[in-house]
Amino acid sequence: MKVGVLGGGRMGSQIAWALAYFGNYDVAVVDPYMDEKGLEGIVQQAVKYSKKDIEVQRIKKIQNINAGLVDFSTGTLKIDPHVSLERLTNPYQVSEYDKQKFLELTNTIKKTESKVFEAIQISLAKAAMKQKELELLIRPSKEYNVLKDMDVIIEAVTENLKVKEEVWRKADEINPESYKFSNSSSIGPYAYSKWVKNPEKVAGLHFFNPLPKTPLVEIIKGKTSSQKTLDVAFDIAINTKRVPIYCMDSPGFVVNSLLFQFFEGAFKQVETGIADIKSVDKGMQFGANHPMGPLLD
Repeated sequence: MKVGVLGGGRMGSQIAWALAYFGNYDVAVVDPYMDEKGLEGIVQQAVKYSKKDIEVQRIKKIQNINAGLVDFSTGTLKIDPHVSLERLTNPYQVSEYDKQKFLELTNTIKKTESKVFEAIQISLAKAAMKQKELELLIRPSKEYNVLKDMDVIIEAVTENLKVKEEVWRKADEINPESYKFSNSSSIGPYAYSKWVKNPEKVAGLHFFNPLPKTPLVEIIKGKTSSQKTLDVAFDIAINTKRVPIYCMDSPGFVVNSLLFQFFEGAFKQVETGIADIKSVDKGMQFGANHPMGPLLD
């Protein structure tokens, strides 16, 4: 499948990366306002994201390998739970049995080091291969004409209705038969459906920022969206390793709608004197396991 991305900014470049890196899609990124340096930066950014992801996977693999040696919750060797790390580090408590088990552990560590080295070599080779693939799969351009043979077009330009209308109309003029999605976090598909020839092929496909660390994607059904259009959106979400959820066209969709109410509740608690800013933030951080408080004190 060929996918066009309208907008080469932060979200556009992240979406292009996910499409090419995870989905192996042929991706054209169109941004008429970018200079040549900016267009080149889209591919460079994609390569950077891929290297980070490969590094994360490598670290996880090494952690899984190392986890097979020692049970750190009990401080014992997995090859024999009766042998503790504390005993092995105390020369007055080491028995012949302990020494034998320690030799077994040493041999296991040597094998583990070999596996770790192999994991590093594989990740380096994979990174080099992915860089070449991404350079072939992602094609930045200033021209709308590259969209003419795209099966899908995803718009990810700034949250400005006039700008969005301009790029949607131009994209539809070039390729009216493609499925079209918007990455907007606030403007629903009903607005876009009025700018295209086939409104049944329009829906929302909201990726979250930062995309590499946030797997959620909202699929927004507009008044005119067909089931086939929603199925195409779902396939893209799955193929790019996202977690899709569905919702109807409504202000803020699912996540932002809930967040707005959350923020409003936090502000009301401070305004009415129920709690101060620090208490609200700490309450949500340490009571609800949020990474940060809503008021960011």
